[in-house]
Amino acid sequence: MNTEDDIFEYPKWMECQWRRERCNKIECPLCYRLLKQEQKHRLRGEDPNDMKTVTDDVTDSLGEAMMMLDQIAKEDGIDLDNMPEPEMPGEDEIRNMPVYKSVNNWMMNVHKFLRDLLPDEALWLKTESGKDIAWYHTMISAKVYRQLNNCWHIEHNDTDNCDYVYTKGVIGEIIKILKKSFQAVLSYDLTYSEKSALQDLFDEFLNFETGLLSI
Repeated sequence: MNTEDDIFEYPKWMECQWRRERCNKIECPLCYRLLKQEQKHRLRGEDPNDMKTVTDDVTDSLGEAMMMLDQIAKEDGIDLDNMPEPEMPGEDEIRNMPVYKSVNNWMMNVHKFLRDLLPDEALWLKTESGKDIAWYHTMISAKVYRQLNNCWHIEHNDTDNCDYVYTKGVIGEIIKILKKSFQAVLSYDLTYSEKSALQDLFDEFLNFETGLLSI
C-alpha cells in the first residue's frame, strides 16, 4: 500500500496514546483527562493502576464517546440506528496472517523471558532501554494488529487511509526504539544466559522487521 503522496499533520498529543512516557501536560487533551482520572481515584483512596479501576475507566470513556457520537449525528441529521453495518474482519482472519503470527509469537517469547527474570538480579530492567523493551514489545504487536485491520477496511469498506498512514509511522518509530534498546542492553555487562537469550530475541525481531514495515 503506497503512502508516499499522503501527508498528514497529526497533533502531538496523539503520541501519548502509545509512547511509554506521556507528556503529562494539562494542555494535552489525553493526558489532562488521564490526570483528572488519576486524581479522582486517589481522592477516593483507589489505586488508579488497579485492573478493575482501569476497566471501569475504559467503560466510562466508551460510554461518553458513544453519547458524543450520538449527539453529533443528531445535529447532522444522521440516524445511527439505521446505518448499515460495515463489514468486519474475523479475529482469526487477522491473527492467522503470517506477519501478525510472527510478531505475536515474538511478543510472547519476550514476555516469557522478562517474566522469568529476577528483578533484583537483572538490573538492566531498570534502565531506560530495559523499560523500553518491556513496554514496546507489546505495543508493536498491538499496532501491527491495528494496521492489518486498517488494511482490511481500506480494501473491503473503501474507508480513508488516515489511520493507516499514522499507524505506519508509529510502527516505524517503535521499530527504531526497539532496535536501539536491544543494542544498548546487549552492550551491558550481562550474564551469559541473559545475553544469549536477548540476542536470540533481537535476531528473531530483525528477521521479520521488513515484513512489519511493508504492511
